[in-house]
Amino acid sequence: MTGLIFHLIPHTHWDREWYLPRAAFQARLVAVLDDLIERLQRDPAYRTFLLDGQTVLLEDYLRARPERDSDIKALVKTGRLQVGPWYVLPDEQIPSGEGLVRNLLLGATDAERWGGRLDVLYSPDAFGHPAAWPTLAREFGIRYGVVWRGLGGEVGQERDLYRWAGLDGKEVLLWHLPPAGYEVGAKLSTDAERVFATWAPVRGALVARAAGKHIPVFIGADHHAAHPEVSRLRDLLAELDPQSAFRVSRLDEFFQAAAEGAKPTPLAGELRWSYRYAWTLQGVHATRAPLKRRYSEAELMLTRLAEPLAALARRAGGRDRRPLLELAWRGLVRCQFHDSIAGCVSDAVAHALETRLGGVEALASEIVRGSVHDLAHHDPDAARARPADAQPTLVLWNPAARPRRGVAIADVTLFRRDVLVGPPGSPGPPGRVPRVGEGYGPLMLATADGRAIPVQVLDRRIANERLDAQRHYPDQDEVDQVRIAVRAPPLAGLGLATVAIATGASAPGARPSGEGVHVKGRSLVNHWIEVALEPTGALALHDRRSGQRFAELLRIEDGGDAGDTYSYCPPAAPPRGGPSARDAPRGRPADTLHPGDRESDGMAPAARAPSHGPRGHARRGRDGLRHGRATGGRHAGRGVPARDARAHGAGAPIRGGGERAAGARAPRSRVLRIRVDARRRSAAHAAAVGGRVVARQSADASGTRRLADRDAARPVSGAQPHRPGIGAGVAGRAGARRRDPRAVGGRLPAVARVLAA
Repeated sequence: MTGLIFHLIPHTHWDREWYLPRAAFQARLVAVLDDLIERLQRDPAYRTFLLDGQTVLLEDYLRARPERDSDIKALVKTGRLQVGPWYVLPDEQIPSGEGLVRNLLLGATDAERWGGRLDVLYSPDAFGHPAAWPTLAREFGIRYGVVWRGLGGEVGQERDLYRWAGLDGKEVLLWHLPPAGYEVGAKLSTDAERVFATWAPVRGALVARAAGKHIPVFIGADHHAAHPEVSRLRDLLAELDPQSAFRVSRLDEFFQAAAEGAKPTPLAGELRWSYRYAWTLQGVHATRAPLKRRYSEAELMLTRLAEPLAALARRAGGRDRRPLLELAWRGLVRCQFHDSIAGCVSDAVAHALETRLGGVEALASEIVRGSVHDLAHHDPDAARARPADAQPTLVLWNPAARPRRGVAIADVTLFRRDVLVGPPGSPGPPGRVPRVGEGYGPLMLATADGRAIPVQVLDRRIANERLDAQRHYPDQDEVDQVRIAVRAPPLAGLGLATVAIATGASAPGARPSGEGVHVKGRSLVNHWIEVALEPTGALALHDRRSGQRFAELLRIEDGGDAGDTYSYCPPAAPPRGGPSARDAPRGRPADTLHPGDRESDGMAPAARAPSHGPRGHARRGRDGLRHGRATGGRHAGRGVPARDARAHGAGAPIRGGGERAAGARAPRSRVLRIRVDARRRSAAHAAAVGGRVVARQSADASGTRRLADRDAARPVSGAQPHRPGIGAGVAGRAGARRRDPRAVGGRLPAVARVLAA
């Protein structure tokens, strides 16, 4: 094919955090951008560089090099440094649509401050793309886009140029990266003797899919510095392939040229399937679920509570909290980075995300608190100065734009007594005397016109409450915290109402009417529906008006996961008769575990060690064993710690006779191993062959081991503490063969008695 025009696109792909924490990659970024800026300033022939489509990289760089701000502005304004349009390269499936809009808004704001935005929606590494992607681009004035994963390998997806239509009909001209992705030209050599060998396969892969004569060649890779000799590479390729033209181009220059006379393939819908073409990695959307849930909660808190309340408060004459909102949004959007929110990161990064989200939640909470105070005309300082004049009040707010009524769940606190903190005395006698209140009693809520509101008490507990005011030290109180269900009065869209709280004998309260929900055995019934809890744990729904019944609703199926943080892999079927192993050492039955079997690094690859906290909770799979997320590493998160990544799959169940169960990964070790203190061998052996699994144990200060699963409430007496991070053994329970404990040391030891109970 002759007459082709190849556009060389120098770039880097920069994962802000991944297998290393952000600070480590930031240090490397500073060195890379120092070199790039000096290269662009020194060599006019180095026309341009694509900075990965995300402005956060410049933000990170300028934290270390603030003196370079003017240099960056000069390069961006002249088009030599391409920045944006994203703030961070996000995962596009997990954040909400509003979250993606905020990402692009922040990117546009930053890019304009530095001199101009790249008008190409560049998504080179996201794990699939939503159907609204073209609409999102066009709403920001962007007509072009680049993607890799989620497209390719199916009939009708053989070319590289598409006209992708959104759900509303808006379209973008989309260029699809080749199977090698954004690294396709990373290995092109500027050695005259090697350039042909490196160029031939790249040319072949690109030309085979070309829909027109204009073809981009991305020159860069993960965390790579700028290619040092792009101009020389262009000249060598032009000499090698004289029938084609070669240019060093901006990405938007390629699209402007390609759009002329192009016949792109029409495309519609979401892009989430490309397994015949590139790693689509849809499994990341289930990795580190607690982290994703916390992100969503923080995002909802900003969009549904903090921002609307702050806007209403400002309109009513309250404080302007927009700078705080932008600070919170920047923190939240940084968590959208595709590897970060996907969870395919090291544990250190996951912990940093938890901290970052905690900061967002704290900011949002303060914005909500201050805005409600403004709207309710509450002055905390006046309330502290004249506590007798303060009236306990419940604030009800409708976050929807439409009028609403219904049942609201609220926590109210009723004062019991002061909790004295600080110095024991005061300047004047008789010193501080703690106040004492009535605490919980008959409760009544009433509207401003005196109408009683039905209240149902759901829960009550003693708690501590801190009251803050800007001109006073915090006031720590002991309170009765009461969770109530309230039939809220009708509220206008975004409307707010205050409800007086009264307690004591004079506040009998209004009882919920008979039109509410009634409990009938294992069922909840109201006028319209009946919901029953089935013996299986599922729910059954009966529509009392139509007579229709729906069974097996919300049934939870809990299975194991033998994969990593990128891909789910179901565990194999459980073995019958307990665990077995091939080629067990001589003199020992193949279905037993021996505490002396251990890896040189002290870990037990055959054990599936559950992990708790931000990495996800341990769970019991179909194989009856405990499973959980693992610690960090390149494919961190499921199965084994980082240093044992080589042992992935070593715990796959093995059928009797040594045959590996279908679908299970081949084990690296042929003997199931556990790690225990050598002094407790007989007890641990008995526990392994006679009891059930304890997959991870930890020691408290007294040296008593605590079990990490359902036996956590049963301390193991007489046991020696394990060192942290030790894996444990695997023993079948259902159908397992019970061995005589006397064979390993006489009577059943205490450890085995607890485990086998």
